[in-house]
Amino acid sequence: MMRVVVTPLLIWIIGMGGLSLYMHTREVAQAQKTVEMNERRSPAGTFGLDITLSFTAQPDSFEVKTHETDKPTSLIVRLNGKEILRRYDEVAAGIPVLVEPVKGLVDGVNEFYVESSPPSGEAPRAQAVRLRCFRDGKELTEHTYWTEVCTNMSAIFSINLRTDPQKKGTHEP
Repeated sequence: MMRVVVTPLLIWIIGMGGLSLYMHTREVAQAQKTVEMNERRSPAGTFGLDITLSFTAQPDSFEVKTHETDKPTSLIVRLNGKEILRRYDEVAAGIPVLVEPVKGLVDGVNEFYVESSPPSGEAPRAQAVRLRCFRDGKELTEHTYWTEVCTNMSAIFSINLRTDPQKKGTHEP
């Protein structure tokens, strides 16, 4: 009779103890990984971004607003998901918009996202945006992106600023 009570109780204690130990080690490992991710270094130098549009960007009157006080935007630039520039005024065609210094760059791959809306009268034509990235005044890279006809401009621009050539990126979580 004693084995009928003790055996399931012992199995339950071993199972719950193992699960508890597993959860504890998982939380510790996750905390260490988060600390490592937050300690990403910034690359050396002063960085700038130059955005040149082939069209006169105007505030998008059809833009979805989250608040009634939001104004329509003509140009938005994000770096690694964080907004670094938002323009509400008209942005002239062919005149570079300079973002300097660019804050938030990390050692490794960085991703810029640019979004703008051409005026409705220019909708039947394809439009372009040229993005140039600078370090200490010297051009690192340049890319030109074209839109489809009748669409807003949106472009993703990636740049690898890895300072340690020995260190390779992995796809592991």
